[in-house]
Amino acid sequence: MDIIKLSGAAVIMAAAVSAVRAADPKLGLQAAAAEGVILLGYAAASLTGIMAALDEAVRSYGISNGISAFIFKVTGIAFTAQMASEICSDSGEQGLARKVTLCGRIAVIAAAVPQITSLMNMLKEIVTECLGS
Repeated sequence: MDIIKLSGAAVIMAAAVSAVRAADPKLGLQAAAAEGVILLGYAAASLTGIMAALDEAVRSYGISNGISAFIFKVTGIAFTAQMASEICSDSGEQGLARKVTLCGRIAVIAAAVPQITSLMNMLKEIVTECLGS
């Protein structure tokens, strides 16, 4: 991801959104949301290389593919919740923004349950092996 291009595009879009918002506040909110989606889409497109590198590293260390899938899932949840929260905040709905953030945190915890269960099972096996010897 070329942060210079992304930053330049964000500044240009912010100026355009400000101009639109001055003329029509409701349309300005929609333009700001569209700007956020465009920027997030650009950033998400650059994640392909990062995901491939992480997958390769996971495979080379013999770690389960479930770990990388978990990392991607949690990252996606966090990005989505943050983006939605910021859109709510931009529209003046701070209470709703906080609720979206809370829901995102709960979704991350829910996504972590299988990994936590797996870790606990591994610890149980290790303790059983050590005490059983």
